[in-house]
Amino acid sequence: RQDRLLKSASEHMLAILNKVVHLTLNEAAFHDFFHLTPKEKELMEIDPGYSQAVVIARFDSFLEGESLKFIELNTDSPAGMAYSDLLEDALFHSAMLREFVEGHHLRHEWRAKKLLETLLQVYDEFGGHEKPHIAIVDWRTVKTRPEFEILERVFETEGYETQICDPRDLR
Repeated sequence: RQDRLLKSASEHMLAILNKVVHLTLNEAAFHDFFHLTPKEKELMEIDPGYSQAVVIARFDSFLEGESLKFIELNTDSPAGMAYSDLLEDALFHSAMLREFVEGHHLRHEWRAKKLLETLLQVYDEFGGHEKPHIAIVDWRTVKTRPEFEILERVFETEGYETQICDPRDLR
């Protein structure tokens, strides 16, 4: 039941976020609500080549029984996915927690692999025909770089050439 609740709530949140982007772009009443600069508006109007404006999101929340409370919505990066995968894997294989894990209906899913699956679906919708090369783009000074390195290893293990690069190095 918790799995269905999380999935349903996440799908609704994504639908809401995509609706907000659509309204912001297409309804005059929404144009100034977010106080976008002319350059930001120009960037938002670029057709990315796929249907959803929000493809990756992290909905930080608390789940207790069948009560779900959202505390923060993040749509700018997949931050925390790879770290969560490693931590969850360690917990699932911990001798101290083995009995607990076996006694409950817990499922271990690899978020980094789900991220790759999502990126490949969007690439396919975009019209990509060749096997993609993946770029993880962020400033080289960010503190999240070790997580990018984990994602790079996961993507390459799955057979996708991946490179971490700084936006200033792009041409």
